[in-house]
Amino acid sequence: VECISAQRQPNWPPELPLLIEKLEQADTRIATARRIARLGSASLPLLLRRYEAESNDVKRGVLFSFGEMGGEAAQAIPLLIRELENTDRYVRLNAVIALSKLGVVAEEALLNLTLVCDRDSDPAVKKRACQAMDRVSTPSRVVETQVPLQPSPEPTRRSRSQELPLFAIPPEYSQSSGLLPVVYLSEYYIEDTTRSLKKSERAALGYLIVQSYLVSKRKFGQDYLLGRETAIFKLMRHNFSDLPLYLEEGASGGPLKSLARYFLKLPEVKAKMKRR
Repeated sequence: VECISAQRQPNWPPELPLLIEKLEQADTRIATARRIARLGSASLPLLLRRYEAESNDVKRGVLFSFGEMGGEAAQAIPLLIRELENTDRYVRLNAVIALSKLGVVAEEALLNLTLVCDRDSDPAVKKRACQAMDRVSTPSRVVETQVPLQPSPEPTRRSRSQELPLFAIPPEYSQSSGLLPVVYLSEYYIEDTTRSLKKSERAALGYLIVQSYLVSKRKFGQDYLLGRETAIFKLMRHNFSDLPLYLEEGASGGPLKSLARYFLKLPEVKAKMKRR
């Protein structure tokens, strides 16, 4: 009998189920969430297990708890990233705040936060996501391979970039279908790939790369490889001396995701994202 009881003993704090129920009460929600946070990582299994079945009020409290736990809530990062797309603005806001509080532990959420910063319909969520980008990013080396990767095609026509201001986002990016970003980048016309860019030009180029990745994921569902021999890649290599750190040695090019991560760490690019 004792053996069976031991097997059925929950592996989370005994007071946790009642605390989760108390999250429904708006006037004590924050205090309750902080009590849950003080239970630490031991509360994560039940919180994650019950999360989907709970009301949005309870979800907000649980997300707040994750933020208060800090690095102990690293196991919840995938859920926090997913909730950035929740239809409830307060759930999204609490997910953003939690990721911000987790800091560099949640660096994998950087591009997701960038997307929220760039296009969320709620001004408060958008503002907090832009701020959270600084909290989760770190200047440490990032080496990443995204599969599947599609190689950038050879230029086949007059570059669309010749018709737009320098490093401009082409109108086709905002259309539901149409121009593949890696094609636009591969065909980008640059007369001198060895010239030094001004600070504003560096910011505009970085912003173009970030948007190219985001559009690729949003519209086409995958990452793409920007060829090392393209003019825009050569220009980047000339102006950003540490860029090779973000690419596999001997690779034929750079994944847009890795390039976007690199540029999002630059202050001038992050500042431009927040102004949009």
